[in-house]
Formats: sequence, C-alpha cells, structure tokens
Amino acid sequence: MMLSENLTYAAYMVFKLADNGFVNSPFQDASVSVAGSDSTQQVCLQSYMEVGDDGVPQKHILTSHIPVDHHHEVPLTDDIVLPRRRADGWMEVELGEFYNEEGFDDVVSVSLMETRTWTYGLVVWGIEIRVKK
Repeated sequence: MMLSENLTYAAYMVFKLADNGFVNSPFQDASVSVAGSDSTQQVCLQSYMEVGDDGVPQKHILTSHIPVDHHHEVPLTDDIVLPRRRADGWMEVELGEFYNEEGFDDVVSVSLMETRTWTYGLVVWGIEIRVKK
C-alpha cells in the first residue's frame, strides 16, 4: 500500500464483541510502530464514544461485557481511547498514529495487548490504516 507524503495516518481496529463476549480487564495496550517511531496508548474495548443529540461526545460502558465486580474499576479518563460505533454496525478504535514525512518503504506494526487476564468473544474484522482527520 502506498501512503502519501506529509500526512498523519492512524491505524484502527474494526471489531465487535459477541453477545456472550467478555473483556475481563478494563484496559488494553495499543501501539503502532513504523521506521523506528512508536505510538502507544491505552484503549478500553468495553466502552464506546458517540456524539449525542446536542453534539457533545458521550461515553458509554458496555455493562453486558463487564463482570459486576469489575464495573467500578473502569475510570474513563480523557487519556483512555474509546471505540466509536460505525454506521455499518461494527466498532472501531484508534490504536495509534504515525507521520509519513518523506514517504518510506517500511513495515507498519500494529498491536493490541491484553497481558493481565483473558478475553473471549472479540471478533476482529481487520485493521484499517487511513489519513487521520
């Protein structure tokens, strides 16, 4: 895939949580690495962001995917990246970004790590890399 020069790109994971899916840990570690540069952040797959009727973004927690004893452990601070619901019914979450200054012929590595516990019912459609707006 050829990327245009002098643009910032972001990598997004497109996914769903199955009805019986379960994310046991509140946060996952996401990263994008390219040409020696890393972008890392924490994401929360068991919540999502949407714009309300008043135009103000609202945070929602998917309580059906969180055990009751873990619900109080999910502080949705501004530094946690939340997924957004897409028009096609899937969710997408930004995993990281990179700037393509002069163009490069290198590998873009994208990862999402859950190292503290287990998850099931995570259905991944794929990774999209596109210009960040």
